[in-house]
Amino acid sequence: MYSKEPVLFHGKARGYILDFGGEKTYHTFREYMTFFRKYRGFGISEEILNYLKQKRVQKVVIHYNGKRENSLFVASLDKFLNGRVYVDTSAGFPDRQRHLSVDEFDSVLTAKKEE
Repeated sequence: MYSKEPVLFHGKARGYILDFGGEKTYHTFREYMTFFRKYRGFGISEEILNYLKQKRVQKVVIHYNGKRENSLFVASLDKFLNGRVYVDTSAGFPDRQRHLSVDEFDSVLTAKKEE
């Protein structure tokens, strides 16, 4: 049995927590435009990461829909909490984020899209 809980940030769903009998994983979905080129990776708001820590989430899974491939990027929550800091202001407010490069994830699974 499992449960699924949405994670909201400024009124929008940013992902969800899956709980498989005590093993909690945060799942978030990204399009190719959300790949952060400066750090060659992805960022998550510290506000979300702190919420995940309160909920005792162990892992973060980013489902990435790229131009040529689909990928799953997996890292421990602790690794994200210790990622490099960037303050994003594109949404009209300062959003302090933690970033990991693709090389810092614990595992990456990729499947090429059919042409």
